[in-house]
Amino acid sequence: MLNFKNLTSEERLNLSVESNEPEVLDYLARNLDLATDYVLIMNIVRNPYTGSDTLDFLSRSVYYAIVLRYIARHPNTSVETLDWLAHHKDHTVRKAVAENQHTSKQSRVHLLRDENYEVICAAKASK
Repeated sequence: MLNFKNLTSEERLNLSVESNEPEVLDYLARNLDLATDYVLIMNIVRNPYTGSDTLDFLSRSVYYAIVLRYIARHPNTSVETLDWLAHHKDHTVRKAVAENQHTSKQSRVHLLRDENYEVICAAKASK
């Protein structure tokens, strides 16, 4: 196992892109600076091997709508996290939830009554 404490910023960035181990990605996510490690966060949420626990942690820790959209689109995002994001204030996050095939029926029904036309259309198309 790697000694994460001695990794440089560049090594952490490379790991966030190249790792196929959910545990490594989870460690990186839980040991980054949420205020300054934006690129690292983006790499983690775009990595197909990122696990649902990591995505859940980041969805409740990060406030950038673009990050939350990637989480909402990720195939490993849990139904519980999608249900939570279905109520997000940013319509682009709600639209991404509507487009995820794992979104619950309850959230789809909620999104069909959304105030934003794009969200409604996405929810209808994903039925």
